[in-house]
Amino acid sequence: MISMLLSISLLALSLPFIGYIIKALQYESAYEALSIHQFFILLRDELSEAQQVHVNPHTIHYVSSPSNTPTKIASISQYKQLIRRQLDGRGHEVYVQDIKSIYFEKTKAGIKVTVYGREGGLYEKNIALYQTQ
Repeated sequence: MISMLLSISLLALSLPFIGYIIKALQYESAYEALSIHQFFILLRDELSEAQQVHVNPHTIHYVSSPSNTPTKIASISQYKQLIRRQLDGRGHEVYVQDIKSIYFEKTKAGIKVTVYGREGGLYEKNIALYQTQ
C-alpha cells in the first residue's frame, strides 16, 4: 500500500516535467537557413568588388580582379544540388549544398537572388550593385 502511494506521488511530481522533456527532445536544424544566408553574404561581397556583372536566370558572370592578380571571369551557378563558383570556367568551389534551385534576376538597383532549399525553404535576397555597367 505504501509503495503504491509512493509511486503515485512520484508520478504526480514528474508529470509537469514530461512536457519539457518532450520539447527538449524535438530538434529543428537551422543548417539550411544559415548556409544560404552565409552564401548571400559571400555573394554580396564578391559582387561589390566586381567590375562588370552579367545576369542570366541560372548564372551570374562577373569580372573579378583582386589586387595584384590578373582579371578573371567568375561565375556562380547551380551544379546538381550545389551552388558553385568557377573562375574562367574551371574549378569547382562549393558555396552551398543541398538546394533544389537558384534563380537570379536583374533589377533596377541590382540583383534579386532566389534559392529554394531541399528542406522546403524559400530564401530571397536583393543585392545592390554600385559599380557595374
